Amino acid sequence: MGSSSTDAAQQAAEDALRVEETLAGDRKAFEPLVEKYQKRVFALLFRYVHHEQDAADLTQRTLVTAFSRLDQLNQPRMFASWLFRIAVNLAKNHIRDQSSRSFQPLDQSDLTSSPRAESDLVHRSQRQAMRQAISFLPDKQRQSILLRIDAELSFREIGEAIGISELSARVNFHHGLKSLKGLLEKQAAKAQPSPSPNTVKT
Repeated sequence: MGSSSTDAAQQAAEDALRVEETLAGDRKAFEPLVEKYQKRVFALLFRYVHHEQDAADLTQRTLVTAFSRLDQLNQPRMFASWLFRIAVNLAKNHIRDQSSRSFQPLDQSDLTSSPRAESDLVHRSQRQAMRQAISFLPDKQRQSILLRIDAELSFREIGEAIGISELSARVNFHHGLKSLKGLLEKQAAKAQPSPSPNTVKT
């Protein structure tokens, strides 16, 4: 616990130094922040928009927005939660704008009968079930789970990112996991084939 808190404090201090160097005119100082957070931002955004190219575009927009608004960051040590708050807001705007897109159709190649294709379809089905279950969660539970798992934020950072306390972030995360488990169990039960009636032997 103590080691984890120390590591988080050290990471925040390093981020703050990079922010201050960037604001002082060293544009290259922002590059380590891009390298550090780009994949985590993408993973988070992909969970929101379920589309690789859209997630990549939104990741680029998130980083550009953060760079251009860096002087609005009052506490450089809170760069991570501030960055992910930008990402979440952009994702929500994107979903609102693209609300007519309901699902991604299967490509013809998905219907091949090879074992690899069948395995890919199973994995895709599992990912789709997870995405669907997460989408049913209350907003703060959903965001707490995504920010914890995909963005790897601490509960304090999650609270800062979505405007709640650290305790509320922790509670929302654990309640969300419990609800998610229940939703997935219900989906699995529905997917089970109905038992065929016993054949009467004569």
